[in-house]
Amino acid sequence: MCIRDSLEPAIRWTRGHEDRLHELLHARFPFAMGVAISPEVRVREHMSTLIFFETIQIMTVQPGAQGNPFLPNMLKKITHLRELGYNGRIVLDGGISDITLPTGLNEKLWPDAICPGSYFSKQPDEMRTRMEVLYAQLISAEERDLESKTVHHV
Repeated sequence: MCIRDSLEPAIRWTRGHEDRLHELLHARFPFAMGVAISPEVRVREHMSTLIFFETIQIMTVQPGAQGNPFLPNMLKKITHLRELGYNGRIVLDGGISDITLPTGLNEKLWPDAICPGSYFSKQPDEMRTRMEVLYAQLISAEERDLESKTVHHV
């Protein structure tokens, strides 16, 4: 399910019981449910519904064709979700590449997973190299994060 500007169609489906959306979906489908939120969604306004989903996928591009530009301000939604008590899995999808990943790794909170789809699919013969580049960026960020948390005693 992808939530855009409003939950009106989903709420209509639940006959006005937005708070029961996850419960009704779970009753119909035998697997864990996640939700994708587009850039227009204000997390705080829909938190009473979002909190029940096992996974929230934050769209870091305007949904549509592959290749839409990365929207770095969407990274703040990770912090908003965590501050509002969301403990589930957070996934970033859209515009993830060797150019944009460092922006996300400079944030205080990281996603649980990323979906670098077009970064891999546009150059399938370079997939291994591209994975290694992303992995090196992650390792570098983890080392930097550890160094910043190290307490130096005199």
